[in-house]
Amino acid sequence: MDDLLKLSFDSDVPLGVMSTRLLAACVAGLIVGFEREVRDRPAGLRTHMLTALASSVFMLIAIEMIHSFGGDDDITQLDPTRVVQAVTAGVAFLAAGTIIHGRGSVRGLTTGASIWLAGAIGLACGAGYLRLAFLAVLLSVLILLPIRMLETHWFGKPPIGKGEAGVAIEQRLRAALNFAAEPPRTDIYFRVPSRAPAQAKLRGGAQFGIKELLTRDGGLEHWRPVVSSRFPLDDEDRATLARLFPTIPTALTSLAALREVLLAEGDEVVVDKRRHIATDAGGLRAEIAKASLGGQQYSTLCLEHENPAELTRQVDRFGFGDWSNVSYPDWITRNA
Repeated sequence: MDDLLKLSFDSDVPLGVMSTRLLAACVAGLIVGFEREVRDRPAGLRTHMLTALASSVFMLIAIEMIHSFGGDDDITQLDPTRVVQAVTAGVAFLAAGTIIHGRGSVRGLTTGASIWLAGAIGLACGAGYLRLAFLAVLLSVLILLPIRMLETHWFGKPPIGKGEAGVAIEQRLRAALNFAAEPPRTDIYFRVPSRAPAQAKLRGGAQFGIKELLTRDGGLEHWRPVVSSRFPLDDEDRATLARLFPTIPTALTSLAALREVLLAEGDEVVVDKRRHIATDAGGLRAEIAKASLGGQQYSTLCLEHENPAELTRQVDRFGFGDWSNVSYPDWITRNA
């Protein structure tokens, strides 16, 4: 053992300090990677922890080398920023492996960025800038927190149900917000059994989408888009499809095959839409639309916001009063 220790250079960084920095890097990587792990992304806890730990080790090696080999002469000048550059490039290469580009969409950017951040935090821990590392972790947690977009829908026959009250609400919305018309489109909704409240549809006849109902907050609902892709579906989308609709095969390679299976499990409902969308600086999203279902024309209103208290305030502001929230699946069930 003594002979083995003789082969090692004396460390200028005390063992306790070194251990603290490495442990801090592991904890930081765990915190940053937790959200990715919960969301079942390709890189989770261990990837982020190992990235942060490795970056911290590289930084500590650079510090030790400066103390061991550094000098005042021109020959032995060492630049620690070169280690930072090398680690940054290496981690960026690792992060790029999580990014997938295909079928007109790019996925995995957030996971790639979080791995890159884990490397940066590891470097900060290894250099001893623990306060900087802690601040970076705190900000990353705030950024990676899922946006909780709540929504509330109202449906009614033209002009917007409930007669003059509906017309007055639409007028208030149009006076307060700048609405823009979207091209008309046809959505196909599939009514099939699922493990959790979920809505599967073809947007515009080509884009396959699934929304999952996470929570109900009073009269508000939190729907999260979990699939929005064209065929063929990637591994992540197939895993989501299997989780929510276990009776549907995940090896489907075409839209026609998916529709055939979905129709065997249930039925489909065609809805023609003409939508007007508006957003404001406070994060409110409003929709006024005309929808056709089964030959009957309907008018719809929708408000969305990530803050339930703010959404409730906007509901009162525009005078919806005691109107009941009706989601698209509920509306289709009642009227199809």
